[in-house]
Amino acid sequence: MNENDLELIDKIILSEANESEKVLFDQRIKDAEFRAYFIEVKHLHENIVVLERQRLLSLLKEEHKNKSKRRFALPLAIAASLSLLIGLWFIFNQYSPSDQELFDIYYRPYSQLSFDAPRGVSEEYKIKEQALKDYQSGAIDSSINKLQKVLRENPDDDETDLLLGLNYLHKKNYKDAIAELNKLKDFPSDGFIQWYLALAFLGEGKREQAVIYLNEIKKDQSSPYQKQSEELLNKLRMKKK
Repeated sequence: MNENDLELIDKIILSEANESEKVLFDQRIKDAEFRAYFIEVKHLHENIVVLERQRLLSLLKEEHKNKSKRRFALPLAIAASLSLLIGLWFIFNQYSPSDQELFDIYYRPYSQLSFDAPRGVSEEYKIKEQALKDYQSGAIDSSINKLQKVLRENPDDDETDLLLGLNYLHKKNYKDAIAELNKLKDFPSDGFIQWYLALAFLGEGKREQAVIYLNEIKKDQSSPYQKQSEELLNKLRMKKK
């Protein structure tokens, strides 16, 4: 991260960004490292406000107690400022994102999903295709309703289970997401099923299970999720300390 990134984040947090800066932020936030940095700075801003409020209250109380001792006002202000700086140092060095925040940092909807078209285009295929379009456009509830209809007719359809699990994960319904995606954990993939299962377990607060899947992906050098998995594992180890 550089000074330009910090300046951009500050403007976004303080609602001072212009349109071009907002566009740039939307592009940069797609990067996991930048998202993690953004959350850290956001928390730092929030805690600065809290600490500054506490500092001012402390000064007012001291001023009230020492109305006849004005000579102590400046030393008190200096001491309070020093306390603020120490507090900020502690926050910056001790803060680490929660499991839910880590989910928010790393989760992105899966964009590579497609269904194999059957020889004759069936009604089931049409419904699944529309459910996929709903998922991709963010109409999650509509997608879920269509997929549940398909499963009532064909309960063993892997593609439907997969898309349903992704929909549940998008809604942060981790329990149902895990139930659907677990059916496909041995399904041949580039690691994306394991990746989304890891995120679901992380969101559910079951870090140990998340680590199991992240370690699986980490061993697969060909997986596009290998780097993200290693990075997330490192953050989880830091939190454990």
